[in-house]
Amino acid sequence: MMHDFFSPLAFDAICGLRPGVAPKPDPAAAWEMLAEMGKNPHETVFVGDSEIDMETARNSGCFPLGVTWGFRSKATLVEAGAARIIDKPEELWELIGRR
Repeated sequence: MMHDFFSPLAFDAICGLRPGVAPKPDPAAAWEMLAEMGKNPHETVFVGDSEIDMETARNSGCFPLGVTWGFRSKATLVEAGAARIIDKPEELWELIGRR
């Protein structure tokens, strides 16, 4: 289904809810994906639009980046622990230093 919307090269890893892996905000799935990609959580931006996403980011040691185009308000994301909030997807490129 993902390939109906995105190029196969759009993501390095995709992980959804599955048997045997605790759901968010448990960090296990995030750590599994980071290990698969050879990445360090402390150098990773975890992008999310909910309180659970911000909690998962913090639990996994990633930078919690809230986005306002999802399910929750800016105030809710701040209260949930977002270290930064962006309002447009292109702001992500500015944040990570790419254009």
